Amino acid sequence: KLVRRHPHVFGDTQNSSVEEVNAQWDAQKKREREAKAADEDREVSVLDDVPVGLPALSRAAKLQKRASREGFDWPSIEGAVEKLHEEIAELDEASSVAEQEHELGDVLFSVVNVSRFIGVDPERALRYASARFTQRFEWIEARLRESGEAIRNNSPAQLESLWIQAKEATD
Repeated sequence: KLVRRHPHVFGDTQNSSVEEVNAQWDAQKKREREAKAADEDREVSVLDDVPVGLPALSRAAKLQKRASREGFDWPSIEGAVEKLHEEIAELDEASSVAEQEHELGDVLFSVVNVSRFIGVDPERALRYASARFTQRFEWIEARLRESGEAIRNNSPAQLESLWIQAKEATD
């Protein structure tokens, strides 16, 4: 597969630009998808070889990038943001756990789409957000430990105040 997908390295093919190499790569992958679909007696999709085992945010980003390359995309970020707001409203209206799960998935998928428009890797952004949360939470734990208190013994308003202090102290 490595040799087949890199004839500019292992074969006689000469490419003069990165765009030509990428176009050649895409064409080879398309031929591979078509051959696999023919073997399985089904129609081919540009989404066929996006690994199901990828982390969910990465897979969503890859699926959306592939669909976008085919022209299935918003013309600008405004459409993606509008769709995100629509999905959040649908989540607000969901009544059962099954509906909420469905709508939350749509919200997350829409967030990934917005991240693609602004050029931010959603996995990386979420890792950074998780790291910031951890740092702030641990700051709150330490302050409460110093005063002999526990998180669960504080009101939501007190915890919000501590959260604001933690943001100021850790940013």
